Amino acid sequence: MKLSIIIPCYNEAKNLPQLIAGYRDALRGKTEVEVILVDNGSSDGSAEVLGTELAKPENAAFRTVKVEVNQGYGYGILYGLRQGKGKFLAWSHADGQCPPSDVFRVMDEMEKTGHAESCFGKGFRITERGTASSTTEAHAKLATLVLGQKMEEINAQPKVFPREFLKEFASAPNGLELDTFAYYKALKTGLQVVTVKVEFKDRSFGESSWALTRRSRLRAKLKSVTYLLRLRLLG
Repeated sequence: MKLSIIIPCYNEAKNLPQLIAGYRDALRGKTEVEVILVDNGSSDGSAEVLGTELAKPENAAFRTVKVEVNQGYGYGILYGLRQGKGKFLAWSHADGQCPPSDVFRVMDEMEKTGHAESCFGKGFRITERGTASSTTEAHAKLATLVLGQKMEEINAQPKVFPREFLKEFASAPNGLELDTFAYYKALKTGLQVVTVKVEFKDRSFGESSWALTRRSRLRAKLKSVTYLLRLRLLG
């Protein structure tokens, strides 16, 4: 298996058929690729939708694993990564905001370097997102200051890296901070960061599970700042 793509799905039942169809189209002509859909403790019928969709012969490249109780965004990704069989591993979102083709665009750019096994690939969002863009930029500047590594568009998807890099994830966080952790570890271990410009689309259905209210957004920001300080101490 060349590439395992991990998609954490938390209460994304309405998005799943469209998500699967999009990845199926992106997979045409590609072999040795698997897509692992992680049912990350969903309570909205996602398991039933996944069962129906993955029973279809045309979806043979997909499989699903289930986290019984949601323990965070990062936990769902880590759970899937550890079960991926690919030489390279990737993750992206399930909400329709990240085109499936982006994973393969990043993988292609990594291969163009001639040493993809020493690269960490990621998206760089070019879509204007109002206050979200300002928050993203502020987070990147703070991370750069605290961690001492130049970091940009930290939470942009997808993330793609060689399987060997997974050994650095022993202390990886279970929350939204996983993107920061992975990016920072890639820089610290000397991987070449390969970035690809991507568009961030509107969510197809539902709402963000962490940004529903001003209070939840503030809580997430405070947790993020605290984690940066902790990561600096841990190194």
